[in-house]
Amino acid sequence: MAAQCSALAVNAPLADPFRAVGLPVIPDAVPGQGPLGGILAAMDWAAACGAGRVVTVAVDTPFLPPDLVARLARIDAPAVLAEAADGLHPVAGLWSVGLRDDLRAALAQSMRKVRLWADSVGAQSVLFEDAEAFFNVNTPEDLAKADMILQARTAAFDTILVVDWSARAAPSPAKPSKDAIHIGMARNGRLAGSYHRTRAHALLWLTGLMDAELRAGRRVLVVFDFPFAYPMGFGRAVTGSDDPLALWAELARRIEDDDRNANNRFNVAAALNSLFEGDGPFWGHPQSRAVAGLPFRKPAYAGFAFDERRRIEHRVPRAKSCFQLMGAGSVGSQALLGIPRLQALRDRYGDDLAVAPFQEADRPIVLAELYPGLIDGAIKSQMRDGDILDAVQVRSLARALSRLSPARLNVMLAEGDPVEGWILGHGHEAELIRALA
Repeated sequence: MAAQCSALAVNAPLADPFRAVGLPVIPDAVPGQGPLGGILAAMDWAAACGAGRVVTVAVDTPFLPPDLVARLARIDAPAVLAEAADGLHPVAGLWSVGLRDDLRAALAQSMRKVRLWADSVGAQSVLFEDAEAFFNVNTPEDLAKADMILQARTAAFDTILVVDWSARAAPSPAKPSKDAIHIGMARNGRLAGSYHRTRAHALLWLTGLMDAELRAGRRVLVVFDFPFAYPMGFGRAVTGSDDPLALWAELARRIEDDDRNANNRFNVAAALNSLFEGDGPFWGHPQSRAVAGLPFRKPAYAGFAFDERRRIEHRVPRAKSCFQLMGAGSVGSQALLGIPRLQALRDRYGDDLAVAPFQEADRPIVLAELYPGLIDGAIKSQMRDGDILDAVQVRSLARALSRLSPARLNVMLAEGDPVEGWILGHGHEAELIRALA
């Protein structure tokens, strides 16, 4: 749930059993009132935090949908409940904190049924297709069943590829060098690396490998080191939709990127800027080349209806904004030139390919976003004289991901924001570092 909410807390009568969780523990506002008392406590806590709504779920439901909050939030109602094939799950709901007084009065009149009270305030529901999304673990038998469910959902990959992308405007040097495209591969217990001078050549190499893996019935995870999405609100302003994959299609329509890396990314950024008043949101260009509509320096973002950074970039402060096109560590140009190439993969493989976390990672080919800086200290410690950092990063990360248990990797792929995307491995840095050893 951490990826779906701005803050988390546990509702319980006693704090001690939950101290190790590392979250605030809030007692019932009105003790002894069952789940409704917990919902009221959650509302009071959220209101004190300045939030207008709060989502509640049972702590013993391990398979909650990664898009639970996003889908509940689409419904304009004071209370929105989750529903599955086995019926309504009223404890899993999104509540307006403005319902606090009504709920407090209802509890004073001995109201105990969540569904009955929710109906009285005009609650609506959202149907989730996953029949096990709200499965409760209450007994040892339930725990055994949960383990079986998890194993059945495991996303095991035969081949893992990690791609360090490049936004060069000309072919990279013939001799492997930094700031070029490097790909690390973990396959059949072996590590390999490859170097590519152009984006077109890298895509040709990737599709050749993925075609062969598909024919062999093998699954492939491909992770790239550039943002897969933009801050909430940007996509809607450009395409009329919050669907990040709609923005992928739009960028693929606008971007021109030839076999020698010549491209129009700065012009596309300027054209996108023209959709908004003032400077930005994209910024940065070579000092030797002024681009009308594209500021050289970072603009003020206060006038935009969206943030400069995605939620995940606020959690990983070292990660740069996707709107920055030039400068040390910038990734904006890589995203503008990378997303259209990923859209080409979507067009080529259709239903055989999924993009995490926007789609379920249950296809033969899965794409995901990764930020090497998550564990760069551990990676740099493995470098030797003459090594190229980019090459070491992709091989090391491919090895680490391949050493994770299938269940753990499946959990990581399921995490993230369905609109803004996510950095694979955030929150699991210690596990990745251990897997490098």
